[in-house]
Amino acid sequence: GISAAVGLIVTAPWVVPRLFGPEYRAAIPILQLLSLGAPLRFLSNSVGAPLVTGDHMRRKVLYMAVVAAVNVALNAFLIPIYDAVGAVVATLLSESALLAIYASAVKRRVFANW
Repeated sequence: GISAAVGLIVTAPWVVPRLFGPEYRAAIPILQLLSLGAPLRFLSNSVGAPLVTGDHMRRKVLYMAVVAAVNVALNAFLIPIYDAVGAVVATLLSESALLAIYASAVKRRVFANW
């Protein structure tokens, strides 16, 4: 995840204009900020993996639904104020929340007796 984020941050100024044209240069800082979510996504996928075992899957889907609803609310609030940066912040906060919820749930529900 960290490699993916660093790779996007470093290569975006070179790759975006070559793939999409110079009119997309304004998207580079947004992409660079959004790339910070890659490590969070990789971590949450790994941390949440035990939640697909046993009877935990329903709970995992519920956690995902709650975070999706929070993401929609954050986007509705932040995008009118901060435009694309607001969408990035909403995404990063949502990814962080999902990671925290998964970590807590795995500790409490899956590995509570270990």
